Amino acid sequence: MIFDTEADEIYNVHLTKESMGRKWKQWSRDPNRLVTDAVNWLKARSEPVEEEAVRDIRPDYYCVSGWRVYVALRLFSGLTSVVEWVVFRPLALLGVARFKVTRDENRDRVRATGFVDMTRMVAILRKFRPFKGVVNKVLPVIVLRIGPRLGKAVLIRADRMSRGDALLMIPKREGLQPLVMLRGDKYRQVDAVPVFKKAAEIYKQMELAELLPNPNQIVPSGLLVPFSFEGKGVVKDFSRSD
Repeated sequence: MIFDTEADEIYNVHLTKESMGRKWKQWSRDPNRLVTDAVNWLKARSEPVEEEAVRDIRPDYYCVSGWRVYVALRLFSGLTSVVEWVVFRPLALLGVARFKVTRDENRDRVRATGFVDMTRMVAILRKFRPFKGVVNKVLPVIVLRIGPRLGKAVLIRADRMSRGDALLMIPKREGLQPLVMLRGDKYRQVDAVPVFKKAAEIYKQMELAELLPNPNQIVPSGLLVPFSFEGKGVVKDFSRSD
């Protein structure tokens, strides 16, 4: 991922492969076009729905608001700075993660490269086994209390959805097809099955599954999972390397 550190926005996502001394881009995506491309694809395959029909089908579906899910994720992203101090920095101190930051003033770039030692992580997790009983008692309480609230927070009535929102409509009974409902100036709906098939096709084309380590190889092979980030718009006083 290449991002602009001044604007705090990602402007390119790509997969680079290397083999036999040769390096090439397998695919590249412009994040600014993702939403537009998705909306155009949905519009081309959806059909208009009258507002009265939306009211009629609403009682038969659970309606998950895409906008509300997005807002929840944005709120969650606000915790990343806390996670950095609570999780990632201790992991570095424990030897689980190693990284190095380099700066290229001529190209106005900053690059972080490193790896996560999965074997070391598994060994540390095993040392925390005595706390397993505490986690098993506390975690279900948290899930049972917060889970239903989060579920209700992303649900909405179809006839009250905002313009620009999209709903995943999950049937409450058998015999009904899952739907995706869109609202611009008018309501539009499309069968959810081809939408998920398209998502699975994109997932396969982007080879995202290959980025995940094989859990069966983590412990015996001492697997090191590499990572790298490159940023544009280097802050002038940034000169520290770890």
